[in-house]
Amino acid sequence: GATVGLVTLAAGLLMVSRFKYPHLINHYVRGRRPLSYLVKLVLLVLALCWQPLPTLAVGTNVYVISGPARSAWMQLRKSRGKRRRK
Repeated sequence: GATVGLVTLAAGLLMVSRFKYPHLINHYVRGRRPLSYLVKLVLLVLALCWQPLPTLAVGTNVYVISGPARSAWMQLRKSRGKRRRK
């Protein structure tokens, strides 16, 4: 009950936030990739075939968290860069 409400509220706030999320097609499909990338893709497809709901749940959560995590990482790198220049 309450968990669903909190998750819905958090998702709504992330939708209207200024966090940047990667465009999945541009980020993962275009361009040449190494063989290890193909292996990871095959493993993902196998996981989707074997356990579709848990795989989608984990993938969705990772994607949702990636926006704020990337923003925090960039802020951390920016602040470390300023400290090194001083």
